[in-house]
Amino acid sequence: MIRERVNMFTTAAILLAFAHISSALPEVIKIGAVFEEGDEWSRYAFEAAIKIINDDESTLPGIKLEAEIAEEPIPQFDIVGVENHVCNLMKAGVVGIVGPHSTEMSNHVQSLCDTMEIPHISARWDGQQRRSSCLVNLYPHPAVLAQAAAEIVRTWDWRGFTILYDDFTALRKIGELLKIADDKGLTVSVRQIKGKAGEEDNYRYVLQEIKHSGETNLVVEVSRERLFEVLLQAQQVGLVGREYSYIITSLDFQSIDLEPFKWAGTNITGLRLVNPDQPHFKEVMKLIMEMKNEGEGGEGAGEEAGEEGGEEGEKEEVGEGNGDDAEEGAEQEGDGGEKEENAEDEDGVKKRRKRRTQQNEEENEVIDEEEGENGDGGAEERGGDEERGEGGEDEGEGAEEGGGEGNGEGEGEAGENPEEPPAGEEEEEEEVEYEIPPIEALLIYDAVNLVAEALHNLDIVEPKEIDCRLQKAWESGYSVINYVKMSEQEGLSGLVKFDNEGFRSEIVLEIVELVQEGLQVKGNWSKQDGVTIHYTDGEVGPAVIGDDLRNTTFIVLIALCRHTRTEC
Repeated sequence: MIRERVNMFTTAAILLAFAHISSALPEVIKIGAVFEEGDEWSRYAFEAAIKIINDDESTLPGIKLEAEIAEEPIPQFDIVGVENHVCNLMKAGVVGIVGPHSTEMSNHVQSLCDTMEIPHISARWDGQQRRSSCLVNLYPHPAVLAQAAAEIVRTWDWRGFTILYDDFTALRKIGELLKIADDKGLTVSVRQIKGKAGEEDNYRYVLQEIKHSGETNLVVEVSRERLFEVLLQAQQVGLVGREYSYIITSLDFQSIDLEPFKWAGTNITGLRLVNPDQPHFKEVMKLIMEMKNEGEGGEGAGEEAGEEGGEEGEKEEVGEGNGDDAEEGAEQEGDGGEKEENAEDEDGVKKRRKRRTQQNEEENEVIDEEEGENGDGGAEERGGDEERGEGGEDEGEGAEEGGGEGNGEGEGEAGENPEEPPAGEEEEEEEVEYEIPPIEALLIYDAVNLVAEALHNLDIVEPKEIDCRLQKAWESGYSVINYVKMSEQEGLSGLVKFDNEGFRSEIVLEIVELVQEGLQVKGNWSKQDGVTIHYTDGEVGPAVIGDDLRNTTFIVLIALCRHTRTEC
C-alpha cells in the first residue's frame, strides 16, 4: 500500500514537472539579428539555419524558431539606428541577438545586451576579445590564428620573408610573425599595400619594389575585398613563378576566384576553417544560393514594378484634365496599357511557340528515325499525342507540351536520348554551382545552430519582452548564454566548443595548396599537434615542384666536330 502511494506520488510529480516544462516552452522562439548594408551573405546564412532547424524536428521538438530582422539593413556607423533596432528586437522578446560584424556597431550592440542581459552571439575577428557576461564569439581567438601562421612559416623553413598587409587591423593580426626575426640571419620585412593619391587601388608600385628587392617569400594578410586584386597585380608585375612562395593567412582565401593563378607555377599556400567538400556544406549552400537568387530576383522585379507604377502614375496625372482632354487622356492610357499588355503577351507567346517548335522539330527527327527502324511505332506515338490535343486551341497548346513529355518518355523506353543528359548528372552539376560566402557568414550559420542546441539542452526558456527605457534585465539571459558556452556541436567550421574563458581556441585549420586542379589539402594545424604535413610520393618539401620553366637557367654544352672525322 505504501509502495503504491509512493509510485503514485512519483508519477504525479513527473507529470507536474512535464506540465511545467511544456508550459514554459513556447511554440515559437524568436532570435534577433543585426545586419549592416552589404552583408547579404550573413542574412541568407541566418535564414537558412533557421529553416533547416525548423525542418528538423529532432533539434527543437514542437518548437519553431522565428527570425527577427530589420526590413532594411542598418547603414554602417549608424549608432542611433542600430540602438533603435536592438531595442525593438528586445521588445519583441528575442532570446538572443546575432551580429553585426563591424567593430563600432558590434561593441554598441554588446553594451546594450550586457545591460539587458540578452545573449549576444558574434562571429567576427576581434583583436580585443575578453570575457564578457553576455557575449560569445564563434570566430577563432586572434592569438590562436597568429600562432598557426607563425608555426607554418617556421615549418616552411624560410630564411627571410616579407609581410604584406593593407590596414592597421591586418597589422595586428600578424604581430606574432614579427617575433620570428632573430640574430641568426632570418629577416622579416613589412610592407603596407596601398596606392598613391588618385590611384588608391593600384598596388603595383609597392609590388614592383618588392620584386626589385629580390624577396621570394611572401606572407599576405589583407582583407577579402582586396585579396584577389593584390594577387592579380602581383602576377602582372611578375611576382609569380616557380621561385616565389606565398602564404595567405586569410580564412577567406578559398572564397575568391583562384582560376587566374592555377597555372602560374607559384607555390601558394593558404588556411581554411571550413571544408567546402563536406556533404552538409553543399546542402546548406544549395539552400543559401536559392535564397540569394530569389532575393536578387525579387529586388529586380520590385524595381521594375516601381518603374511601371511611376509611369502609370504620370499617365494618370496627365489624364486628369478638364472635359475632352481628360477623356482623351484616359482613352490613350487604356489603349497604351492594352498595347503594352498585348505586346508582352505576344512576345511571350512567340517565345513559347519558338521553344515548342524547336523541341518538336528535334522530336520529329527522332520519331522519323524510329519509324524507319520500327515501322508504325512512331505513328502510334503521334496518334496518342493527337488524341491528347483535341479540344480547342488552348488544349492544343497544352497537348503540344504534353506531347513533348510523352515523346520523351517513349524515347526513354526505346533508348535514352543522347542529347539530354540523365537527370542525376544535371543535379550533380547544379550542386557544384555555388559561391563560397565569407567566413563570417558561415559562422553565423553555426551560431544559430549552437543557440538551438543550447535551448534544447536548457529545456526551460521564458522569453520576455524587454523595454530598453526601463533597463530591466531578462532573468533567463545568463542561463542561456552559459548553456551556449558549454555546448559542443559539429558545424560547418568543425567542432564548435569554447575553453574555460569562453574563447574558441580549440580549432583545426586545413593547410591547402593551390595546384592546377584547384585547392589541395596538404596538412592541418591544431593547437595540440601543431603543423602536420602529408607528403605524397616524390615530394620533398612543403610545396610541390611544378613544371614551370620560366626564370630557369639552362647550361648548354656544345662540342665542335670536324666533318671528316667520325668522332669529336
